Amino acid sequence: MREPLLCAIFLIVLSICLLIGLTGGVVDVEAFSASRDTSGVSLMVEVKEGQQVRADISPFVAFAEIEQAWNMGWVDSIATFFPEEKIALRLDKNAPESAFFTRKQASYMLRDSFRYRATESFKFLEFKYGKSGKKPPLAKAQWSFRREPAGKIIVAKVQVTLRKEGERWLISGIRIQD
Repeated sequence: MREPLLCAIFLIVLSICLLIGLTGGVVDVEAFSASRDTSGVSLMVEVKEGQQVRADISPFVAFAEIEQAWNMGWVDSIATFFPEEKIALRLDKNAPESAFFTRKQASYMLRDSFRYRATESFKFLEFKYGKSGKKPPLAKAQWSFRREPAGKIIVAKVQVTLRKEGERWLISGIRIQD
């Protein structure tokens, strides 16, 4: 029980350090914030059906949460970052490049992918996000997994792209190549 909590704290601290490093030591809140949140991290937003979700002021917070959920195999947590309309999803190199799915379809597909791939580790290694906001935030990760419990470890490259929707950063696309 303590390990996931420690992992979450570590990822948040790492994200903040990365953000400070990318901005040259000074965080420009105007460049990353859609709203002025005095906590500096996130705020709660009411969504459909009485659920509450966090509105992240930085795509790096969203990437950190996605990374943690992916490592833990929490598909439902990743799916909270899926938009209502459509998401570009490519979970296999044999799938078409420009396939779009609804939130529910993408959730089922990711769940099936996790069912057949036991995650060893998932780590974002590269981030691209311009302060101008002209290009969407993009992160490239390395995903190590096994297709069989005693099988060899396979390493795949994963690209996750975000987009701002209201007060939240949502996943606009996930592209996996093994």
